Amino acid sequence: LASLVENAQANSDGGVFDAEKFRAKVQASPLNLDDLARSAGISPSYLAMIERGEREPSGPVVSSLARALSIAPDELNSAE
Repeated sequence: LASLVENAQANSDGGVFDAEKFRAKVQASPLNLDDLARSAGISPSYLAMIERGEREPSGPVVSSLARALSIAPDELNSAE
């Protein structure tokens, strides 16, 4: 849990992005990484870094990713 907190960033809605939850949602999605990145308006390399927990997305990027995954943005947040 400490590593999640270290790799987390407060989103614009006040939540904290959870890279592990995001990874699980991506793996459950029928979209491949290129299609997901295109749908979210980000580069595939940036998406891969987010998925690996190497980059922390801003609130607007979290919203775009959630929209592309057809989920609510708060589904990508950890329980604080």
